[in-house]
Amino acid sequence: MAIKNKKYKASIILIITLLLIVGGFIVYKRMHKAAPANISTVTKPEINYRPPTKQEKQAGNDAKTSIVEHDAQVKAAQNQQGLKLVTPVITNASFSAVHAYVSGIFEDGGTCSATFTQGGTIITRTSTGFENVSDTQCAPITPNLPNNNSWSVVITYNSSTAQGSSKAVEVQ
Repeated sequence: MAIKNKKYKASIILIITLLLIVGGFIVYKRMHKAAPANISTVTKPEINYRPPTKQEKQAGNDAKTSIVEHDAQVKAAQNQQGLKLVTPVITNASFSAVHAYVSGIFEDGGTCSATFTQGGTIITRTSTGFENVSDTQCAPITPNLPNNNSWSVVITYNSSTAQGSSKAVEVQ
């Protein structure tokens, strides 16, 4: 009786092993199937090593001129008002709170204003800026928005020494 039992166990092990080998082969073939002949292969875009055209040169020069003019306007505005131009950074914008900081300035007492926009609706909330380890931190601003639809927010910072606005961020 023990012999039949050993033969039975060996047969089961052999069948399982064969099933695993066949299954592995099928999975391998499906994963490494060649693309059909009617599907084109993806090609890498060609890199243009030719010299720039007159239009490309003009576009580059126009962009440079625009940057220089913008920088001159920013410096003139700073000089007229005597204020440093800063760019607040929004680190989190949710329906429960907006967090931001202002790099490049280290002071207490500035005003951080959050302007929330949805279509034609504009809502403004404010908080006070305070010195942090290496920048000015805006105290968290609670939006208290009338709905949880799509809103964008911009943070502006104003003080006796600096001013500036952040990029718009979607409230999530």
